[in-house]
Amino acid sequence: MPKSQQIERITHQLREDILQGAFKPYNVLPTRRTLADQFETTPDTIAKALRNLEIEGLVVKGKGHSVRVNTPRERITTNEETFRDYMKAQGYTVKVEHLATPGIIPATPQLATLFRVPIGTPLVERARREVVDGIVYRYSRKYYRAEFVSEDVLQKIRQDYP
Repeated sequence: MPKSQQIERITHQLREDILQGAFKPYNVLPTRRTLADQFETTPDTIAKALRNLEIEGLVVKGKGHSVRVNTPRERITTNEETFRDYMKAQGYTVKVEHLATPGIIPATPQLATLFRVPIGTPLVERARREVVDGIVYRYSRKYYRAEFVSEDVLQKIRQDYP
């Protein structure tokens, strides 16, 4: 199995375990070595999966090499305004952090299944998180079929990124 698929599989499994309560908020996850043995892989692969979960806000680095489950954040929804607008109206500082410049990537097996396209089909990927006074409250990674995004639109998207 290619490394990227393995990382996605491990990330997905750990995400599900966290969301289903197998790991409670503030608990320290097993060591990378322990998780590597569990998933029959290397600690480096586990580190990459944990990084994905950190970007999503599900885990945070603790002291030393420990990784803790992050507390779930309550989602506030409104009908007429976005959450960002709501937070600004409450006096909070909202910042959008772009995690990577949008680019074209080949569809992984999981993405190919979701998009119903062959593996390797070009997709546009965007990733960002929104932060309120230093606390990440939203993470999003979006994909678009590259055939529907013209080069000039892709350039405009990239210009939004520092």
